[in-house]
Amino acid sequence: LKSFINCDTNQLYYLSKSEYDTFYTLMTTVLNEYTEAQSWRDASILNLLNYIVIFFQRKLDKQQSKTHTQTPIDIAISYVATHFKESPSLNEVAAYVHFNPCYFSQLFKKVTGITYNNYLNNLKVKQAKFLLAKTDNSIIQIGFLCGFSSTSNFYLEFNRHTGMTPTQY
Repeated sequence: LKSFINCDTNQLYYLSKSEYDTFYTLMTTVLNEYTEAQSWRDASILNLLNYIVIFFQRKLDKQQSKTHTQTPIDIAISYVATHFKESPSLNEVAAYVHFNPCYFSQLFKKVTGITYNNYLNNLKVKQAKFLLAKTDNSIIQIGFLCGFSSTSNFYLEFNRHTGMTPTQY
């Protein structure tokens, strides 16, 4: 756990489909152990949580062993992924990576294939879709939780990205 606790930066973990399936299965097993309250429950949960820590430690070790240095766009994407709910402006993200906003905008589109605003809204809509499917929060709450400034803006962007309203989704 020390490597997690002493980490100076937020660490993002990108899981492949098989890694996600493994993680989901582990978390489901932890939940089942907790709710079923069978004998040896605490020991079982502790062992599962230890395995989850090892799972992510191995991913951290692999990421640290790569010699690839992050480009400014990689850093910007990580920043946006962490702060998308706060709707960071293009100027704010450009300043974060020490770039001129105009140059950053052009480079961002060149690397990602879409504009910064479309990228940001894609993240917000993706999170909204997840929350709509997995929570009982109201559509208005979900819009604000995902960083949309108004309900009408949420409906407009959601429809633009999915072809349907949040209610239909």
